[in-house]
Amino acid sequence: MNKSINKYFGVLQRNLPRRSVKKNAVTLSSHLFLSVTFSASLFAQEVKKDSTTILQEVIITAPLNKSFEVNVGGFGSKDVMDVPLTIQTYGTKNIREMSARTVRDVLISDPSVQSSSYGGGFDNFRLRGFAMDNFNTIRRDGLTLAPHYDVPLELIERVDVLKGPSGFLYGFNSPGGTINYIPKRPTIKPYNSLTLQTSTLQDYYAAIDHSMSLLNGKIGYRLNAGMEKVGNFNHFGDLERRYIGLATDFKISKKALLQVNADWAWKSAMSDPLLRADQSSRIDPLDPTTFILPPKIDRRDALSPSWYRHKTEAYNIEAKFDYTLNEHWTSITQANYSQVNRHGGYVDLFNIQPNGDIGHADLYQSRGEVFSTWSLQSYLAGKFSTGTLKHDLFTGVSHKQFRDKSPYWDFVESVNGISVSDISVGNILNPIQPSRWDFGAEKEIDFKSSIQESSVFASDLITLNPKFQVLLGGRYIWYKARNLSAVAAPQDKNVFVPTGALIYRPFKNLMSYISYSRGFEKGDYAPFNANNANQPTDAIASTQYEVGLKMDFNKRFNLGMAFYDVKRDASYLNIANDFVSNGKFHHRGIELNTTTKLLQSLTLLGNIAYMDTELKEVTDLTALGKRTEGAPRWKGTIGARYALSFLPNLAIDCNLNYMGDRPVDAQNSGFIPSYTLLDAGISYNTKIGKSATMFRLHGRNLTDKYYYSGVYYSGGAEIGRTREIFLTAQFRL
Repeated sequence: MNKSINKYFGVLQRNLPRRSVKKNAVTLSSHLFLSVTFSASLFAQEVKKDSTTILQEVIITAPLNKSFEVNVGGFGSKDVMDVPLTIQTYGTKNIREMSARTVRDVLISDPSVQSSSYGGGFDNFRLRGFAMDNFNTIRRDGLTLAPHYDVPLELIERVDVLKGPSGFLYGFNSPGGTINYIPKRPTIKPYNSLTLQTSTLQDYYAAIDHSMSLLNGKIGYRLNAGMEKVGNFNHFGDLERRYIGLATDFKISKKALLQVNADWAWKSAMSDPLLRADQSSRIDPLDPTTFILPPKIDRRDALSPSWYRHKTEAYNIEAKFDYTLNEHWTSITQANYSQVNRHGGYVDLFNIQPNGDIGHADLYQSRGEVFSTWSLQSYLAGKFSTGTLKHDLFTGVSHKQFRDKSPYWDFVESVNGISVSDISVGNILNPIQPSRWDFGAEKEIDFKSSIQESSVFASDLITLNPKFQVLLGGRYIWYKARNLSAVAAPQDKNVFVPTGALIYRPFKNLMSYISYSRGFEKGDYAPFNANNANQPTDAIASTQYEVGLKMDFNKRFNLGMAFYDVKRDASYLNIANDFVSNGKFHHRGIELNTTTKLLQSLTLLGNIAYMDTELKEVTDLTALGKRTEGAPRWKGTIGARYALSFLPNLAIDCNLNYMGDRPVDAQNSGFIPSYTLLDAGISYNTKIGKSATMFRLHGRNLTDKYYYSGVYYSGGAEIGRTREIFLTAQFRL
């Protein structure tokens, strides 16, 4: 795909380092697809270049060093056209144009990702309908991060979303896929930028990005730092955060490269509640047509105590040593340590009446909880031939250890003389802030959990002839979990996770594949409102079959399509309010991605995903055959960017995002409604003195749609944000 596609959108399907990046974004409807196909004749036409000089955007120069990136785990560093897997990538331009601060802001436009967050606590997702395991699924350069680390996107060059069971790729992991952050690297030429931003929701933001190389490029560093404050903790969604990150490259020799990164991030956010309306008036509580939604609130109102926050402080240090043995073989060793100190506060509001009165409230928090993860992996990548067969081999070992030092949680609820107004705003339509609640001294440690996971893995991409390839791989995993809760039994699993694929290339720019993979993941935890609250299930197995197609036509049209079928051991809250492991989740779906550059100045993109989910083989007949909680049938995006010919430094863009309705629980006793959001922006590049400068006006939810961004914990509705307009200025110093 033409490099300008990433320049415009930053949404692409990733080619790993051996080639230039390929982009793969998508179209929302068959009408757009037909219009793109109809326009194919335009591709061969020469577009006359405007003679007007166009000022360069505020862009970052090339990286100082090129080294293999661990984007595809056990597959190694492969071109996307060599990988039988759907990979969606979001680059720095896309992150900037979306005014994104966390990955949740970016993934709103991914057709396979849905929000599964607990209010203002931390970002979590469903990928292909499966709730992600935040202990393993969020990674940076392939290495596990400590849970609840909302990585500042200012430290990140791009976000890769790898879809499908990830057991072979990384070990125990979510069946829906993996989110992998690729950190920024030092640049060849000096780079200095200052970004300032404000918004209509009282957002004040400043960030610096500084890069320098020394000793003729033998040493390079890149420093990012910034702060943001949204409101004064008297509004829904208010927060404050600070961060600093340093990335360094040391070119030890022509064959040896050492990269070391370190960062720190602090965040304090309103503990925005999930809302649950009173359902007691329903004659049949399982009839979804009678489900009652909470009354619509003023989305600027704080619905949790302003003094009650969700706070995290995160540290991360990582190193990667890349050694080139010869032109065919390379070895890489990586290690990291990641820690998050959490003061986690959660608010729950139950039995909300039509007039806004809260029937029941509670405050649930852990003070002084510490999550830590350290990991190590080493691998060898190379190419060789055996007779007429060509091999691309990747093999290695990995080990990681996770620890959670969990105190006894504070839990206060509106019973036994404690009124709703003592610990909550009382009424969500006319909220009144309660007095500060005295929780007393921090509590003692309840339990110390630990997980150890070691594995060996290998994959071989075998070229049979110019049209056919076979990919074979496997990972053997030793897994030990201790004290996952105060009363949880030990868990020990030794499992082999295979994968395989047949790849067919009828043409150079067209790849098709059929693949199989197996996965395992850490068990689910029972929700806090279950009879067996906070207790873990056993490890979870999954299998996936996928048929896919990837095409890059004439450098102007890109298409990706995948059909998948995933089965996973099911865990859910049954009609008796027990969290049980029983039956299978069966998810089948299709994803369509396409990008087209119709004209030199006009680029269209879009995506669409259809997902059929079902709970099978369960003993609870109220859940049998029902859709998966929180998973929509349809999700998609359509977007465009147009560079104005009469103002060559001005560009406009827009995105229309659609989300289908989602079941509120395993029994499908209700649904939260679908929604469509309109985002748009305008960018202008100019110079102030000798400094290249970019001004951008960007709006989210421009129609001020009232919507529910997610549903979690059996019917808890997460309210989506109101309209917000951002004004950004970025200066290249």
